[in-house]
Amino acid sequence: MTDYVSALIAESSFEPTLKWVTDNPWWAVCTVGLSVLLGGVSTYFTLRALREKRLCYALRTINLVRDVDSTKMPGVTMSFAGYDQSITNVSVTRLALWNSGRETITKKDVKKPVAVQISGDGNVILSVGILAYSPPDNPNEFTYTRSLDGLRASIEFDFIDRCQGIVLQILHTGLSNKNLSVIGYIQGPGAPKYRWVAARSQEIPPKDKKSQKRGFPRGLSNRGERLVIGWAAILLPIAVFVLALVYPREGIGPPLAVSSEPVSFRITLLLTGLFALILWPFGFLLLRRGVPRGLKVFEED
Repeated sequence: MTDYVSALIAESSFEPTLKWVTDNPWWAVCTVGLSVLLGGVSTYFTLRALREKRLCYALRTINLVRDVDSTKMPGVTMSFAGYDQSITNVSVTRLALWNSGRETITKKDVKKPVAVQISGDGNVILSVGILAYSPPDNPNEFTYTRSLDGLRASIEFDFIDRCQGIVLQILHTGLSNKNLSVIGYIQGPGAPKYRWVAARSQEIPPKDKKSQKRGFPRGLSNRGERLVIGWAAILLPIAVFVLALVYPREGIGPPLAVSSEPVSFRITLLLTGLFALILWPFGFLLLRRGVPRGLKVFEED
């Protein structure tokens, strides 16, 4: 056992690895490609780290009642105070709006009013309310105004610092997030950007007690699971590249070697690592922070 470990360490040294690098053109191609990719990723995140204004929003819609009309439900009608027509659908949407940039957004930066608008034939916004501010004492002076026709609700503020914002609760006649959008124009970043945020309630429950005992996954909405899977997606390609560098040469290794052609297997590992790089965007998406801490009511039931 000691002889095997000593031989493994000797054969896994940098000298045979460097010799293999100089003799194999595939490694050069893979190295150049990886360097270009990492350089581009580093440049992208460096530019994003610069001071910027970025107004983001997230939506979470729950349909409460739908298709209530005389044909499908005879004798049943729905109405809402202040709206003189009968309604067939009722949904509630939580809207989180915050500044994810590093620079303060001021009232002077708003070139076109920020507003929530509803789309779809006959859909209207019935009511709007505020669930949370960040900071909670509302120094930003957030206010909202629902239009008389119910097609939009404007949002005004004095300023929004980094990770500050608001959560609105909107009652409307649409069916999903697709019926609502945030419009407006901020000097610099432009229109508000939609960001997908997983809510805590969006979990996949176990089918039965047996599957629960086996550790059936509850879904990616759990923060711990998102961290584990996100880091695994980022570290997997790196681990494959390291394995390709230290993989033992022919004649040194366990009896059940994966391949009798170490160099060929190294190439396979390198190509597998390059292919695994497509997991990086998925990993960064899972690790990306959701709404600011003061707006966590957006994610709650």
